[in-house]
Amino acid sequence: MGASRTCVYLRAMQSRSLFAILCVLAANIAGCAAAGSSREVELAETRALFDANIRAIQEKNKESYLACYRDDEALLRVGPDGVKTGYAELAATTATSGSDGWPSALEASEVHVYWVEPGVVYGTYKYRVTIAGETTEGISERVFIKRGGRWQIGVSTAFPVAAKK
Repeated sequence: MGASRTCVYLRAMQSRSLFAILCVLAANIAGCAAAGSSREVELAETRALFDANIRAIQEKNKESYLACYRDDEALLRVGPDGVKTGYAELAATTATSGSDGWPSALEASEVHVYWVEPGVVYGTYKYRVTIAGETTEGISERVFIKRGGRWQIGVSTAFPVAAKK
């Protein structure tokens, strides 16, 4: 092979290599974009569930409220009194729709959701709740888990905070 043929051959190989590298980079960028868009979808889906959960409390709707939660013994609810486990206990202790067992008022502010990994999203909000004439402020959290193609609350917390002086 002459020197000019060798140069043409090497340039062609470099061009193919460069093209292959560009293809791999484009595929990786597309994959990152797809992952980013699925992250955004998961955040939007869990925010909608979070809003439905808060709305169910405000509307004193037991069926809608319970539908937000995972319905097995792995459900965790945590508060000042400790940890409570399981859906059956939640269903048994949730007041009937429209009864006085619900807060008379619930204001949710600073509602945020944070993507953790595929199928897991963390959420938090500040609350101001009035129950039996007593108003309390605090922080509530949720861990949303996607199971069987459906988002559910797997962990729920609520902790009062001391009033600012």
